[in-house]
Amino acid sequence: MAVLWEVPADPPEPFTPLTFTWAFQPTAQALETVAIDIVLTDQRFEWELLERPDDGIEIAVPEGTVATAAIAGQLERIRELIAPTGRDIPAMKLALFDSARGSNACTENPELQSVVLADRLPCRITDADRIYDRTGWIRLTASHLSGTVAQDVISDYVMQRVFAEAFEAETTPQWFKVGVAQYFSSVGKAQALVSVRDAFRTRRLLPSLATAPDDPAREALWRDQSFGWVVYMTDQIGRDGLLAIFDSMADGATLEEAWEAASGGQTLAAIEAGWRAWIFTPQAEIAYSAPPFGPPTPTVRPSRTYTHTPTPTETFTPSPTPTDTLTPTVTLTYTPTTASGYAPPTRAPSLTPSDTPTATATPRPAELFEAPSEAEAESSTAALVMVGLVAAAVVLLIAITLILRRR
Repeated sequence: MAVLWEVPADPPEPFTPLTFTWAFQPTAQALETVAIDIVLTDQRFEWELLERPDDGIEIAVPEGTVATAAIAGQLERIRELIAPTGRDIPAMKLALFDSARGSNACTENPELQSVVLADRLPCRITDADRIYDRTGWIRLTASHLSGTVAQDVISDYVMQRVFAEAFEAETTPQWFKVGVAQYFSSVGKAQALVSVRDAFRTRRLLPSLATAPDDPAREALWRDQSFGWVVYMTDQIGRDGLLAIFDSMADGATLEEAWEAASGGQTLAAIEAGWRAWIFTPQAEIAYSAPPFGPPTPTVRPSRTYTHTPTPTETFTPSPTPTDTLTPTVTLTYTPTTASGYAPPTRAPSLTPSDTPTATATPRPAELFEAPSEAEAESSTAALVMVGLVAAAVVLLIAITLILRRR
């Protein structure tokens, strides 16, 4: 016996147990009942469920894609991040789908109608989607749903729910929404910096981010530039400053007004020029790789605080003092003789005064007082040394000559 259960207009929640009670009454016997519990699930995947009743949060993910414990940890990091704003994560029911994985039992023929693949009726996609929609479940789809991708998808959705007024406002530019979504992701950041640097060098940066280009390559660059602007803004005002912008926009301010208030008067128009010069700095590499959650990454900036840096000073190291060594020298005494054998008398001092010029106080010209240059001083020293050597040589030559003559 087969019974086809039609989805009612007010369907039950997905991933919840249903109790079917069967009543049997054989002929001339009492009525008998049999209860069967079945979990209402989406047959396209095997599912893992994260349930947090106190927070009103339920998240279903395909089995083998991401651990529910990792999702719970991500939610806690988001809660810590937004706590200074006085906001909290709202109640939500999310079902994540992997578009790159084939489903178990739900397929469609070319007419987009469900077809039977087994000896039972498979799920009908339209019926499954109707159950999600009518019970308040949000379907989020991503390709190749790994653990990192799943956390990024959830983070983006949660942040847009927390600051819904900011992201849903018509005055919020699309580049800001896209940039913020990528900022709260954890993949592709380093490559985005490489992309915009290369585009800058080859003069391919987009002059405006007002609208996304239709060309896929230019659209990818537009996303990288949008993300870069948000990273630059965050580097200038800090992550708390970025959250303050969200908060101001949620209260009705435009992005222009919120940015000027958070940045101390800077305009959105000035972001592009500042960002172009900033992307080639070491600080940009730090900011692009900074995690969106957890402790903020410190910003490396020059400090105005005086720091004493000792400068090298010349240190005099005395060399060993030479010791005078008494070396005996031969002193030659020449005593002239005459035929009489007497030495000639020495010249007696004269009492006649000599004509000695008197010193005058006539000042010398100023140029005579100029200190000699280093080269001139060295030259003068060398000349004196040379004169001394020549004089010593002459004395030695005379002494040798006298010795030879005495022999």
